[in-house]
Amino acid sequence: MAWLAANAAPAHASVVTSLPDRSEIAGASFDAWQTWFHRAVRAILAWLPEGGVAIFYQTDVRHDEVWVDKGQLVMSAAEAESMSLVWHKIVCRRPAGTANPEGRPSYSHLVCLAREARAPRRPSPDVLLAAGPPDATRAMGFAVCQLVCDYLRHETATRCVVDPCCGTGSVLAVASALGFDVIGVELNAKRCRAARTMIAKVTALHQAVVAGARAFDRGAFFEAHEVWEDHWRIAEDEAERRGVQGLIQAAAAFHKLFEMRGPESAARLLGRALAKLDATAWLPGFELARFRSELHACACALEAGTLARSDVPRLLHPRGEA
Repeated sequence: MAWLAANAAPAHASVVTSLPDRSEIAGASFDAWQTWFHRAVRAILAWLPEGGVAIFYQTDVRHDEVWVDKGQLVMSAAEAESMSLVWHKIVCRRPAGTANPEGRPSYSHLVCLAREARAPRRPSPDVLLAAGPPDATRAMGFAVCQLVCDYLRHETATRCVVDPCCGTGSVLAVASALGFDVIGVELNAKRCRAARTMIAKVTALHQAVVAGARAFDRGAFFEAHEVWEDHWRIAEDEAERRGVQGLIQAAAAFHKLFEMRGPESAARLLGRALAKLDATAWLPGFELARFRSELHACACALEAGTLARSDVPRLLHPRGEA
């Protein structure tokens, strides 16, 4: 709050954040936290520059056995600032249909606000089936961050992403990897260090994925395999390793099929790739869900003996897109 008051918003900035729960504000009563939350949302909205948007990722809480709808809390402050609701999405924090015995919500709200009414031009899901890593209780998952950053890239003039409650920096990391300037504010020094580490890690992963994808998209499957394998060898996060290995095996499958004329080994490798990619919630640089779907279609065509090189999906620029 002090930082917002002391620093003017950069031109072409937007805010993406998740405001703290009562449990994260020492000594605050529930009523005091609600008052603070309302004031914080209003401060962020008032701080936005012309053309900027504010996106809030908030998870409902329970107080005295009553649900507190934090999406409604955000909207109450938005109405006080005469802001328009651009979109409101739901993010599944557990698989849809899962009963949570702990009594905690298995979903989060993702709310986008702007001063002027604007209709989204590009379709995106209203319900995200997985937030993606990291698996921290309150952190925005990378799949959510990717969706948010794609919206900012394609539908706003945003060049700087600001998170005034950045925590360990998942939003900043994805935004930075995609070429945005980023500003994060965090009171906890340990979390600040973690955020800087996160930015470096995600940037390295993004660079490796995109470098391999460029080779993959031009049909240089062995080259793509080598680029991705170089990153896989040094990656430490297990989920990251699994996703990259899925890409490696997909590239190897197409190399086996088209360069070495080995359809049986190609089918085995493609099956292994799909098993790993189906278990991966997010990889930077391309639309993973679309790529998975198209790979499944390739597996069916390969089994039928009808798969052609022109059927291989592209990662960075899907066929039919400019």
